[in-house]
Amino acid sequence: AAALVEAKRRGRERVAQIAHAEAPKLQLDAGFCRRYLTNIIHFDLGPRELAGLRRFYELAAELGLAPRGVQIECYRPHALAESR
Repeated sequence: AAALVEAKRRGRERVAQIAHAEAPKLQLDAGFCRRYLTNIIHFDLGPRELAGLRRFYELAAELGLAPRGVQIECYRPHALAESR
């Protein structure tokens, strides 16, 4: 989990560099890419994001792209420590 937190921190520090490097590959404007990375995409999972993830999974199951009845489990460091 620490590696993911560090990757998020480093990515947020380098948004302009990432946007500038990736925009040409995607045939997009660097400003658009920067806005997408800072204002549109969310890197944390709150209640709305989890609900969206569950809905996405339900739709995938309806299309036969994922097995039905699977529960989404979230890693929580404090829960792991409490279970030891």
